[in-house]
Amino acid sequence: MFALYAITKWIPICSDFEVDYESEENASMVFAALAVDKELQPDKVKRQMSVANGKLSV
Repeated sequence: MFALYAITKWIPICSDFEVDYESEENASMVFAALAVDKELQPDKVKRQMSVANGKLSV
């Protein structure tokens, strides 16, 4: 019973990554394309994105 509960319990996970698009314009286009997508489970997933120096950070 404990193992089943442990498997089904939500555990917060933070994962950050950065992609270098080598230009502010390219990074901004990717940001705009991703920004329109809604989270399928907004109560469980929080997404923060930013663009700086040609890099997209998520």
